[in-house]
Amino acid sequence: SIPKRQKDVALGMADTNSPCAADTGEKVSAKREVESDDDAELVKETSKRRRHQAPVDTKEARQLASHIKAHHRQLRDAARECHSDEEAWTRHLSEGSVLSQYATAMKDLATHHWDGSNAKWVRDTVNAFFESDTGLGAAASKDKRRLWYKQQHEHDAELSVGGTDAVTRRSADASVGNVTSLGLVPDRPLRLLDVGSNHGAYEQDPMFDVLSIDLTPASAAVRQCDFLKVGVGPKLETMSTTTAACVTTLPQDYYHVVVFSLLLSYMPSAQMRFRCCRKARELLQEHGLLLIITPDSCHVGKAAARMKGWKKAIESLGFRRWRYEKLTHLHCMAFRAVSEENAVDDPLDDVEAAALLTIPQDDP
Repeated sequence: SIPKRQKDVALGMADTNSPCAADTGEKVSAKREVESDDDAELVKETSKRRRHQAPVDTKEARQLASHIKAHHRQLRDAARECHSDEEAWTRHLSEGSVLSQYATAMKDLATHHWDGSNAKWVRDTVNAFFESDTGLGAAASKDKRRLWYKQQHEHDAELSVGGTDAVTRRSADASVGNVTSLGLVPDRPLRLLDVGSNHGAYEQDPMFDVLSIDLTPASAAVRQCDFLKVGVGPKLETMSTTTAACVTTLPQDYYHVVVFSLLLSYMPSAQMRFRCCRKARELLQEHGLLLIITPDSCHVGKAAARMKGWKKAIESLGFRRWRYEKLTHLHCMAFRAVSEENAVDDPLDDVEAAALLTIPQDDP
């Protein structure tokens, strides 16, 4: 078998300066947290079922991973030296050949050395949310129950936590209906926006009507787009350049799914990650999913406080977390877009929320 340290290097996702990256022989069980009535149900699965398969550990894979991690490190270092995020990002965009080399390395690593777990998790999660009884229907019913209880409290000061007795619960259940009567399940194919797509992992999937975008596309199927700066409007707008088709405006309240696979860890600051998540909320329909996959080879317990902060920050933008899973090398999160009336109470302000979207590599 391949030692864990070699797996991390081949995957190109571990932080080489992290003590977790040097652990060996640790048996990591995948965990899944699913939204429930108390929002705290933790379901354990066997590591055999949900963990990554061992990547191909070759000299080429290690070289590609080393190039990718060096690119990330240089971008973070440059951002620290600049006076603002905007200055750092503008400088980054001017490095055309560097970006092209990075895109090629990512494509080679993803298509020849990784096992496709990221895309599989996306497909499985979308199916579970839009097709299963515990997905969209249960989430929408919970929203209506929550709103019903809130209204009851507003109109009856004597109704307290004890209002969840059998009579009250039956009354609430009778008022919420079900997913069929609510007509929430969208027709297939689902509209999916893949941000930071690189090579277009979902382009051939009949389950989705896909728009794949990337700062520097590594495939003709992927359109060029700077997600931080792209406009949001009533419809999709593009323009053609000598090198690629560019997206200039993305449609508001349009997508059923937005995917950030390894995107947020690319961003050199917590504030830029927050801006990405805020834009995703603008683009999603109510009940749409924001799917975030971000690398971390540490044990789930070591990252618990950080992931709790991510939850609070992203929920402040009009989301509620529906699912969380820790795979061996990844955090996988599914946030559903909710209406203003179903948003979390007392959300953080933007400055507080943005400060929580840190990654291990941000630490000095």
